[in-house]
Amino acid sequence: MPYPSVWAKGRQVGHDNKADGMNRHIYRFIAAVLAAMTIVSCNGARKSETFRLLEDMDSYIEARPDSALAVLEGIDKSGLAAEELEAKYDLTKWYLLVKTTRSIPGYETIQDAYDYYTSRKPSNERFQARLYKGICFINGGDYESAMIEFSKADEDYEYATLKNQAQLHGYKGYIHKRLFDYPSSISEIILAAEKYQEADMMQKYFASITDIMDSHIMNNDIDAAAEYLDIAEQNLKYCTTTGFHDFQITKAKIISRKYGHEACADMLDDYLSNVTDERDVISWRIIAYMYNNAGRYDKALECIEKEAEYNDVSNDQNYYFVLAEIKKSLENYKGSAEAYDKSLEIDGSTETGRFHNNARLIEELHKNKTNQIKANFKSNIITVSILILLFIAGIVILFIKKQLLQKTAENMELEIERLKYEKMYSDALAEREILNDIVEKSSVREKTRQVISDRLEVLNKVIISHITDTSRDNRKAYEELEALISDRASFLESTKKTIENINPDFVSYLVSKGLTESEVNLCCLYAIGMKGKDIKDYTATASVYKDSSVIRQKLGLMENDTNLSNYLQDLLKMPSGKLL
Repeated sequence: MPYPSVWAKGRQVGHDNKADGMNRHIYRFIAAVLAAMTIVSCNGARKSETFRLLEDMDSYIEARPDSALAVLEGIDKSGLAAEELEAKYDLTKWYLLVKTTRSIPGYETIQDAYDYYTSRKPSNERFQARLYKGICFINGGDYESAMIEFSKADEDYEYATLKNQAQLHGYKGYIHKRLFDYPSSISEIILAAEKYQEADMMQKYFASITDIMDSHIMNNDIDAAAEYLDIAEQNLKYCTTTGFHDFQITKAKIISRKYGHEACADMLDDYLSNVTDERDVISWRIIAYMYNNAGRYDKALECIEKEAEYNDVSNDQNYYFVLAEIKKSLENYKGSAEAYDKSLEIDGSTETGRFHNNARLIEELHKNKTNQIKANFKSNIITVSILILLFIAGIVILFIKKQLLQKTAENMELEIERLKYEKMYSDALAEREILNDIVEKSSVREKTRQVISDRLEVLNKVIISHITDTSRDNRKAYEELEALISDRASFLESTKKTIENINPDFVSYLVSKGLTESEVNLCCLYAIGMKGKDIKDYTATASVYKDSSVIRQKLGLMENDTNLSNYLQDLLKMPSGKLL
């Protein structure tokens, strides 16, 4: 038998059962304590390791978000016993999903983390929780709730990283822009750019510079926008593919407003000639709109067709609006009307969808309320309560629908009005340029020159008013501009009457040759020194050269005879009485 001495000793000294039991309990207690210490030590090590992984992600989360997400998903979340670890994990995963999927997860995915951090002392994580929840509200169109969260985040501003501070300013700027408060938007985005530059996040810095230019454009401050062009071009090496295309569109907007639509179209030609993959993130719809403004209607149509080829435009209201404008320019009025109708149809269906969502929400609330009533009241009281609630729901739903439809109509009307006045302003600038050339370069008679000068004076007045007036007075300037642009027929008539005073036989001679009234008006414009291209641009008539050919035939001018403009100017100079 093994170990005989031990067993014998126990019996020899009279070792009783009670003493043995106490010793066993002591040994078991010590063993339990040691095991618990070991487990705590292991848990602490796992907690420390997980924190290290989450903290280390900040060093590569921007440059390699896919890698960061892979590391994060490799962590067993079920083992995150500490509430702080789970909160940190949720915030990090939410941000990585935004970076990798380009979509915003709902705020319910970070609600537990939000509740955890907002109940504790200030920290960068608390700042992030409020920032991310505000971003979720923006994604849902609730700007008021977003700004409330951002205001709360401001309380922890000093604890936030430069990146998070920049993001806060950037999203504030976005909200201000959507609410048409462009000065506030510009101020916030400038702060975002400064923070990104300080954090050496140059791609984000470049994107912010582009955003600043766009906000200045929306604020009708083209010179301020142009000042940032040099800064952007000096930092082009930092831009992403998407950032490059966004910059080119913003640059085109500045050139269009500062140097004219034709210069913008030339710039777009250069830009597109260097694009190697048309499937890159190119704003074909905006480019099509700009080409249309420049009078390059075929090119505009080609670009809007590429928008439909590369993107899903079935519910894109802006796509159909631009398509309608292009078809109108091409005198395809039926196609233009159909595109406008589609644009309005999409707008209405969107609002209807929102209305239905609200209706379903109200119905769900009422269902819950009804169940509560059934548990506490008799059936007749329940019935009455349901009827009352349904009546109230109907009123609420009708009110919501009315507000949504009214808001949509107002926004659509404002956008159409803005585009309309922008085009009128551009047309006024082009007309002024044409008339200035006529006065400076042609040898028109003094009375004709006076008619043109009078119209130039009115044009200058309205253009200056458009630039300098406050927003309250801009509508008056726009109305004057609209009246002036639409009054070209009166200008043509006054030009003809002035010419009749100079040489009464001039118009009579043209009529005697079988010229129609519109052809006589065209001859009067040639007679005061306008060229065919000028007349085409000024009158927006595509058939000028065709009409001129008909006039030459009626006047008996052969193909190799003198230029029609020179012929009519010489004809006007002939003494009265020698023409007929």
